[in-house]
Amino acid sequence: MKNKEYKVQEQVPDTVAEPEAVHVRKKLSKWDPNVPFHATQEEWWEHIHAIERGEFMTWDEHKERFDAWKKAFIASRLK
Repeated sequence: MKNKEYKVQEQVPDTVAEPEAVHVRKKLSKWDPNVPFHATQEEWWEHIHAIERGEFMTWDEHKERFDAWKKAFIASRLK
């Protein structure tokens, strides 16, 4: 009888074993609810300031863009 080969999953390194600074930078960029997350106050403030430097629009601008998108979307669905 021929030996059957089994597919074995690759060993995924434990994220806890990574250096904390690298772990925090990775998790600030992409949140994973299944991995514990710890960051210092300075790292949180850096993350918040990076978000604040991004694109900003007022509520009225956002509502106008959303209403325009919604109108175009509904029109495209009715065709």
